[in-house]
Parts: sequence; C-alpha cells; structure tokens
Amino acid sequence: MGNPLTGVTWLYNPYVPRFLRDLADGSIPLTHNAFDKLEPWCAAAHLRELVMSCGLLPAVDKLLLLFERWLPGHLTAIGDHRHRRVVKEFATWKVQPWLRALAERGPLTPASRRNAGAQIMRATEFLAWLSETTRSTSGRGSRSRCCCSTAGRSAESSGSPSTTCSPTAMAS
Repeated sequence: MGNPLTGVTWLYNPYVPRFLRDLADGSIPLTHNAFDKLEPWCAAAHLRELVMSCGLLPAVDKLLLLFERWLPGHLTAIGDHRHRRVVKEFATWKVQPWLRALAERGPLTPASRRNAGAQIMRATEFLAWLSETTRSTSGRGSRSRCCCSTAGRSAESSGSPSTTCSPTAMAS
C-alpha cells in the first residue's frame, strides 16, 4: 500500500471490521469462493487483494475476478432461459478459457476485460434479435426458426450451418 493513510481510511469503512472479524474467527473461510460471496463486493475485492499480496491466498488476476463476478448478474438478467443457457455455455467454454489463458501469460488489461464483456453482451443481443426476428416473421409464412436448424432440412440442403445460414435463407 503506497499511502498508509489510505489503509487507515479504508479501515473506517463499515464493512471492513466485520470482514476482518469474520476472517479471524473462521466465519469467512480464507478462499476465493468465500470472497466471491461477500457484499459489498468492492470492499471484499480490496480485502482479497490485500490477502493475496500477503500470500495468504493464491494470486488471481483482478480483472479476471471482476469478470467472473459480473457474469452471474448478467446471466440472471437474461429473461429467456434458453438464451441464458446458450450465453452461459458460450462464456464457460469460449470466453472464460480465453481470459484465463491471457491471465496466465501476464496481467489482463482493461481492454481484454472489456472485450470479454462485450462478447457476452453481443451474444445476448444477438439471441434477443434472432428471437424477435423469428417471432416477427413467423406470422408471414416464413420459417419460425433459423435455417441452420437440422430438424426438417432436406437432403439437398445438407450443407454445414456456417455455409447455409444467411438473412435471405431465413426469409425463404
């Protein structure tokens, strides 16, 4: 800590004495998972950084932790449970491994954290757009699902989804 006065001021935060007391008596286990559940998250994040800097917890990239803290709230806000599942799978199998791999090579940058969040947001927006588009065109005799769906595909249109899906194909 560069400025000791900052640390003294931080101690006057109403949550800090409770966090420290609970850490001391074992009510809060000394694990990253325990810190993930503490509220307010900002005070908990600062305490976690201090504990990591002392070597009491393994070091984890701060921006990775912030992304992992943000993601469940974003997923909860997605109204359609099917969209929530798809976005969660995308985050779990694509975005988080990419972020973790970057963090292993060195500290994450704010830009990489923003990029990860933007990927999740764009996937969420795309699913909402796709759902709205198929809902609005289903009443006009168009397909009610994306042409990429393998259900009901004829033998002559058995190309891969990446080569058959287009806006014009969806409207046919």
